[in-house]
Amino acid sequence: MSSAYDLLWKLRGCLLGCLALLAFSFSGTSLSVDNYVSALRMQAATRAPSDTITIVTIDAESIAQAGEWPWPRERFATVLDNLNVAGAGLIALDVDFSARSNASGDAALLQAVEDNAGWIVLPAFLQQDFRQTNTPFAELADVAEVASVNVELSRDGRLRTYRRGYFYKDTYYPSLGGVLAGVAVGDTRSFTLDYSIASDQIDTISFEDVLNNRFDASLVAGRSILIGATALELGDLVSTPHSPATPGVFAHAQGYESLIQNRALTSPPASLMILLGMAVLLAGNAAARFLKLRTLFVLQLLLTSLTLVVPFIVQVFLPLSIPSSGLLFAIAWASGAGIWNAFARHRRALIEQEASYLTYMAEHDSETRMPNRRAFLSTLDAVQSRNPSSTLMVITFGIKRFGELRGAVGYANANSLIQTLAERLYETGLGPAHFHLGASVLGTFLEMDSGSRREDGLAKVRSALSQTIVIAGQPLHIDLRAGISLLDPDTKDGDEALKRASLSLDHSRQTRQDIVQWGDTEFEDPQLRLALLTEVTAGLDRGEFHLVYQPKFCTRTGVVLGVEALMRWNHPAFGFISPDRFITVAEDTGTIDTLTLWAIEQAIRDQANLRRMGHGMPIAVNMSARSLLDTSLCRQVADMITRANAEFAIEITETAVMEQPELAIRSSHIFRDAGIKLSIDDYGAGQSSIAYLKRFPANELKLDRTMIEDVLDSERDQMILRSTFDLAHALDMRVVCEGIEDIETFDVLKELGCDVIQGYLVGRPMTLAELIEHSRARSHPPAPPAAAPLLARAGT
Repeated sequence: MSSAYDLLWKLRGCLLGCLALLAFSFSGTSLSVDNYVSALRMQAATRAPSDTITIVTIDAESIAQAGEWPWPRERFATVLDNLNVAGAGLIALDVDFSARSNASGDAALLQAVEDNAGWIVLPAFLQQDFRQTNTPFAELADVAEVASVNVELSRDGRLRTYRRGYFYKDTYYPSLGGVLAGVAVGDTRSFTLDYSIASDQIDTISFEDVLNNRFDASLVAGRSILIGATALELGDLVSTPHSPATPGVFAHAQGYESLIQNRALTSPPASLMILLGMAVLLAGNAAARFLKLRTLFVLQLLLTSLTLVVPFIVQVFLPLSIPSSGLLFAIAWASGAGIWNAFARHRRALIEQEASYLTYMAEHDSETRMPNRRAFLSTLDAVQSRNPSSTLMVITFGIKRFGELRGAVGYANANSLIQTLAERLYETGLGPAHFHLGASVLGTFLEMDSGSRREDGLAKVRSALSQTIVIAGQPLHIDLRAGISLLDPDTKDGDEALKRASLSLDHSRQTRQDIVQWGDTEFEDPQLRLALLTEVTAGLDRGEFHLVYQPKFCTRTGVVLGVEALMRWNHPAFGFISPDRFITVAEDTGTIDTLTLWAIEQAIRDQANLRRMGHGMPIAVNMSARSLLDTSLCRQVADMITRANAEFAIEITETAVMEQPELAIRSSHIFRDAGIKLSIDDYGAGQSSIAYLKRFPANELKLDRTMIEDVLDSERDQMILRSTFDLAHALDMRVVCEGIEDIETFDVLKELGCDVIQGYLVGRPMTLAELIEHSRARSHPPAPPAAAPLLARAGT
């Protein structure tokens, strides 16, 4: 289901485009565009009339000579006789003879029609509702052909189409132009008039001239004759695409010319053009995802030109009028999609560029430009992924008497000392790369294949513990100590291996040994370790665990935005046990879920007490990586918080997101859908992926204290932090900095754009009773001095 939804989401632009094309195709706008383009085509390629028809015009001069209207029918009889004598072919009259006149006039007209029987066509007008018709009176209708003079106007009131004939009460009436062109009986098909045929070039003779035999007989002999009104005062006018007022007789002549020249235009089925438009739209949308904007516009310009030129060429040679509005709409939509995608790609490129820059800055020491701890961990993961069966010897080097050496060479050359030493170690073949892990600590690793022995690696380390380098032209003898741990295929935890190597290095300093390897020396009380492994659940039952709360202070408003719940364990035998120790063990032993549920329940109760005391505030509770990846536990936690109507935030370490990002993102949506805010904790302490940061629905980003510990002295650290703040704000997240203990660091972070701080400067972790008392005492605090905690309460 989710894959189908993802597919629909990816195709949303195409689907919307197809729906918009359908709506456009059935709208008046589409028809107007097609009519306009068709008119332009006809104007661009005009045709001469066939010279097989002549129009006898009842013009203003004829009206003036006769002096009255309707005319005596003897005049029409005389005209018919004169045309017949001149050798006229079929003669059609667009004059109403449905009513009788005087007896002599009707008799004269009837006689003229009888004398030309089979060659005279008289008009019939079918009423709009087709319930009645105006036809010549009976005697005339019996001896003459009867043809319809009806025309059908389009929505805009213009005559664009013409019908070959009509049926009325089972009687077939050919159209006036159709009967002159010889259409088959029963043919009622409609067609588009070809206005490229210049009807104004059709030969005309004034009715008065024919009446008085003052006309060129060559314009009549062998031709079809069409008699009708052109005088404006008679009002027989229709609107066409090229003229607002065209005499009706010319409209019928246009229909005749279109038929006789095989220019009765037809169009492809509308469904075919819609399908073709959809195909162009889909292809254009697909191209817009990959092509550069300039290339796409050239392609769209070419398609637009083809859409306009090809139908024009087809219409010139074939009686086919291809509507192009749907294709033009599809091309325009694809152009818009191209612009949208170009801007989206540009935005992604900017984000990726900034992410790349931040990643580089995050993975390199700001002073020495050497790869740092984060880069070391990434390299270890990459090596293990490339060769899962290999064992890595993780090595940390500490420089003995570094403070003394730094004082001797000066702070300006201290970074050069680190860089030169790393290069020298690399030249000795000890490790493929070296990393700057701390002020005086370097790190590297050795990849041990199946033929390597630990003793060989130790021998290489031992031989590298004494180096001589040259700094500022002065040779310096450098002595090192080393801490070592093994990262085997079963462990697959580079972070833990590096921690063990670092602890081994610390132990070597404490014991003044040159090399200490993890596992060769016990670093922890075994009884404490046993307690950590077995007594977590018992400690909960005995009430040894409790929560303390540390305030989170807004840098802009100066108020407390909430508190973070921190777990404490006061063991009866070992006293206070650090959360860093028992949380890790709880994750390993599987009791972390029990601790998590207890912390949530306790925090809900404490928040209810705070509310009753008038000091309600949001509480943030930490969730471990293992708990986050358990979706059923996440749903249980979300239900507990929702049922209690509690205002909570869940803090998740970046390690949890990186271990199984897809599962972590799925679990995070459980909290988001329940209205619970999310915070990414300890950001910067592990292997943060900015790509997953974009996808993770977090409201808050908490930076690890290691990212800000040098902010007062390092401009590069400030640049990294400012970029991190800007990136988080662009992703609609507020930023929290932890471990703030002095006002100078607070001022710098506030200037760089930090939203919230947390640390001893704001307030130490405190029990619920202390928090309530503290909130009462600081309802309206004065501006804090440099050494005082920055606490205030919002809304009190």
